[in-house]
Amino acid sequence: MSSPTTEEIIDLVTRRWDVLESLSDRALSKPELEATLGVSRSTVDRAIGELEAASMVVRDPSSGYRLTELGRPVYRLCKRTRRCLDAVTEAHSHGSAVPSGANGELPMYDGARLVSSEPHVPDKPLQHLLDTMREAESLRGYTPVVLQQYVEVCHEHATRREASTVRSVGVTNDECHEHATRREADVELVVPPQVHQCLRTTYPDEYRRARRASCVRLHETSASLPFGLLLFGEGADRTCALVSYSKAGATGVLFNDTASAIGWATQTYRELKADSTPVDQPKATQ
Repeated sequence: MSSPTTEEIIDLVTRRWDVLESLSDRALSKPELEATLGVSRSTVDRAIGELEAASMVVRDPSSGYRLTELGRPVYRLCKRTRRCLDAVTEAHSHGSAVPSGANGELPMYDGARLVSSEPHVPDKPLQHLLDTMREAESLRGYTPVVLQQYVEVCHEHATRREASTVRSVGVTNDECHEHATRREADVELVVPPQVHQCLRTTYPDEYRRARRASCVRLHETSASLPFGLLLFGEGADRTCALVSYSKAGATGVLFNDTASAIGWATQTYRELKADSTPVDQPKATQ
């Protein structure tokens, strides 16, 4: 028996998805499929016949019909694709910019939670993102834009760490800086030159304070992405976010904590950082 072509599999999966999904976690008899799907016996017969002919379903005399060694991976791959398409179409329907996938970001759509702008809450994506940034113990990422709220959150992180370090060490600002420098940064951002310049000129006080704070690191890169990318937390508590922007601001945020999304986000961030230049940290003064 010849194996079905890719085109034949796509067509069959599209037409018989309900049967494949019903058999995804256990074997079922034809009467059980009729009851589960709420269709006639003839419809079940036709579906099973087509799936058997494509070697995607086989009959087990003891338990009923089940997915084969071909049927199982086809189902899982198609299920993942459907989840990604659901997220893409939902983002588009809410007016969020949909990344093209040219930067490999499609894993961000699988298992993601989308927060989009709404007519009565236009800043909903930004507020959810800011809440996550404030609650995170650590933050790494890339942003192609400057928003005042981002500056404020980074300032909050710097202030919180500075106060915590002073209380725990009980030393001068210079000594506090030297002690904290030995610790990993809470906030590490990679930005394009125009963003760096805007931070220096538009928010000079916050910029100087962030540069003095050992818990904040800034890198400048000539590379660019058409979206923002943020990683929160460490270890099992990690999550990541892809941020779509327009002239109106943040139009949508995809939050994802799956291993594939975090893996892609981490690798992408590392590549951006490797292609960047650290912004020098001046010595803190009293």
